[in-house]
Amino acid sequence: MEVFYLLHKSNLFLMNMYFIGQMMMLGLFYGSLTNSRSQKTIIYTTMALNAVAIGVQSWLDYEQFFKYNLLVIVLTNLSVIVFAVLHLYNMLTSEKKYYYFTIGLILYLLASTLIFIVGNINIKLNNNVKFILWSFNSFLVIVYYLFILYDWKVSFLGKKKR
Repeated sequence: MEVFYLLHKSNLFLMNMYFIGQMMMLGLFYGSLTNSRSQKTIIYTTMALNAVAIGVQSWLDYEQFFKYNLLVIVLTNLSVIVFAVLHLYNMLTSEKKYYYFTIGLILYLLASTLIFIVGNINIKLNNNVKFILWSFNSFLVIVYYLFILYDWKVSFLGKKKR
């Protein structure tokens, strides 16, 4: 992204690819964690339908990939939130595997999705407001990483190998 910035090119294409990749990777992750055939079907079908919807949008209007693409942001992030909530539901009666990671992911994605949705009007905002929004998003990333760190500590640190 830095190279794109230095070349004065839009790096939003990479951001859109990141959202799609994040949905695919986390969809595969949560799909692998569930034992329910119907939930696996929901997760994998959602990923496929989202990919088709984004592909059709790109085919009809390829310029959307070079902007804050609201369809990509909303579809991918809300899908991951649904996958994470399914995992939380499954943990009600089973082992709490990746519990803190999932809680952190949901909190981060809910808040950051709202921040990214205002991306297209970001140009019209006051610089102070932009700074506050992106500082808040940076804070959310740090909180999310702290949830990951805590989950790692609880799950793996100090456990003896068998």
